[in-house]
Amino acid sequence: MSQTMQPAGQPMPPQGMATGGPVPPSGAPGNGPPSPGGPSPVPPGAMPNPAFAQWQQAYQAQQTIVAQNAQKQAQFDAACQLIRTDGITGFKLDIEADSTIAPDEQAEKQSRIEFLQQIVPFMEQVTPIAQGNPEMAELLSEIAMFAVRGFRVARTLEEAFEKAFKVLGTMPPPPPKGAGHAGAQQNPAIEQAKIQADVQDTQTKAKTDAADTQTKAAIAEATLAQKTQQANDQMQMERERMMAEQQHSAEQMALEHERLASTERVQSARQAQAASRGAARLT
Repeated sequence: MSQTMQPAGQPMPPQGMATGGPVPPSGAPGNGPPSPGGPSPVPPGAMPNPAFAQWQQAYQAQQTIVAQNAQKQAQFDAACQLIRTDGITGFKLDIEADSTIAPDEQAEKQSRIEFLQQIVPFMEQVTPIAQGNPEMAELLSEIAMFAVRGFRVARTLEEAFEKAFKVLGTMPPPPPKGAGHAGAQQNPAIEQAKIQADVQDTQTKAKTDAADTQTKAAIAEATLAQKTQQANDQMQMERERMMAEQQHSAEQMALEHERLASTERVQSARQAQAASRGAARLT
């Protein structure tokens, strides 16, 4: 009895396939060689075989998985080739083991403060050294990156630090301390111009102060004159008031004297009249 060889991993078709009985002879119609893309179709007029239908579905599912695996393998090979050719300069891998853990905000703030407290004084010290010195800039960049990589919160600043040190290496070196002041002292023309400027500033300030003094004196004099005039006016008004009061008092005294004299005259007339009446009665 002959046996049909199947490829490895491919499910074996059931005996009898679609007819439910023996396999038709090789010369029978509809029993040609199987198509390269899958199992041969059911011959016309043959009874369907459930086992063959299941085998056909399994075969199609297997071919789909094989095609998907081949596509994924091609993508993986392309990614590996890209990493080999440009993986060092074109990519930066950031692997964080605790990326799924909720960050502690207080701890992160403390880490940021600690990082700034350490890196700012370091940069203040090394920046003049790295400026204009490419070799020292490269060395100091490695030292800075050694320190920066120790802080997880500073990982986003690594590239910026590297660029900053490269720029510092290409910049001109800073001038020596006190060089500008010494050059100015060694140049007599600059020193003379500075002295003249100082003298002119002093003169201008003196003129301004004198003008201010004169203005203040004029204001004080005007104020004093105004106050003196006000005092004189007040004294004049006080004298006029006193004179008016004295005149009023004199008039009041004259009126009172006239009233008393009139009263005395009336009383004297009454007494004389009474005396005349008494004398007339005696006679």
